[in-house]
Amino acid sequence: MSKRFVAVNALLVSTTRDKNGGRAKVKFQLTAKVTKALEWPEMPEGTAEWCPDVDELKSSLIEFTPNNDELKHAATSVDASSIGDFIVVRKKKKSGKNSVKADKTITEVICTIRFADATGCAKLEQYIQAAARSEMLVVYTPQPTQDELPGTRVDMTPEDSQLPLATAEQREAVSEIPDGDPNVEYVERAKERLEKRKAAKGSVQ
Repeated sequence: MSKRFVAVNALLVSTTRDKNGGRAKVKFQLTAKVTKALEWPEMPEGTAEWCPDVDELKSSLIEFTPNNDELKHAATSVDASSIGDFIVVRKKKKSGKNSVKADKTITEVICTIRFADATGCAKLEQYIQAAARSEMLVVYTPQPTQDELPGTRVDMTPEDSQLPLATAEQREAVSEIPDGDPNVEYVERAKERLEKRKAAKGSVQ
């Protein structure tokens, strides 16, 4: 199921053509909404640069709309294939009037958009000339969770919860088998020792 997020103050930095279509380098402001949408943890304190665990997301559409109202007509979109190579950068910037300037911390995301759209690169090259900071809409497919991955989900039945637990003797016999040793003879000897212990225990009683 596709999801979407909107990145504010996005800047289209560069575009590159290749045989598969092209790619574009983009940076945008990391907001609480983007962090929540991508399910990223908080950036570690004192870290200037950080790479999230998510390397790449499948994406179907990227749309740019200029922040400047007079340039809204220049809005454009490309049929994307993925967005990834995320790098989160935290930097300080001076803000305020010249007489009273204060440090302001800005956190931005730098990433790469890949697309197979034959006209995508031309559209984005034209957009760079027309607009600067923009609002960027990204339609993407979230990465599957562990439960959703094929072969990783195990459904327990009521009967499973009733299975008997191993006895102390059984656990001890198994623990004597070396890891990765498929030697059948060794296993049989372990079983024999277990039976002898049971017999000895029965004779004492």
